This record gives sequence, C-alpha cells and structure tokens, in this order.
Amino acid sequence: MRSNNPVPTVDMIEKTFLKVISDLAEREIAPTATLDSLKEVGIDSLGVFQVICEVEQQMGISIPEAALQGEEVDITQLAVRIYELNVSNELKLLATQR
Repeated sequence: MRSNNPVPTVDMIEKTFLKVISDLAEREIAPTATLDSLKEVGIDSLGVFQVICEVEQQMGISIPEAALQGEEVDITQLAVRIYELNVSNELKLLATQR
C-alpha cells in the first residue's frame, strides 16, 4: 500500500491499463474494452493476470480482487473501481495511524 504517495487519479490508472494492454496485444485498445473481451485480441486469463500485475507495479497500487468481480466492466469503469478502493484503503490506513 502507498503510505507516502497520493493515490493515482482515475485517468492515470486508465491510461496505464490501456498502455499495458495495448503493448501486450500489439494494437490500440479502446477504454470501452472489458477484461473479458481481451480474449478477442489474444489476451487470455493469464495475460489479464500479467496486465493486472504490471499495472500494480507501474502505479505502486494494489488492485483489490473486489475491483475485478461483479458484472463485466470496461477499462474506464475498472479504473474508477480501483481508484475508489485504493482511496478507501488509504483512508483506513491513515485512521489506524492516528
């Protein structure tokens, strides 16, 4: 968890996801793409796991499993979920440090 750095913005998370996915797929990916639809561009479940790990590493955040569950969401919606969960976790961490 990031204790000294601010949580990246939704835009930063979305752009990082799109770059990592585009690099892996070797083609541009739209923000409306879903993780499930990545199979169509040759990214299987292991590839999705690689994308998630790479985004976590590049952004210095954790992507909670809760962000990946539920109805099919696009990359923009996923970035919002990840941002919200990381902000929530950061607030909990700050509360325990007081």
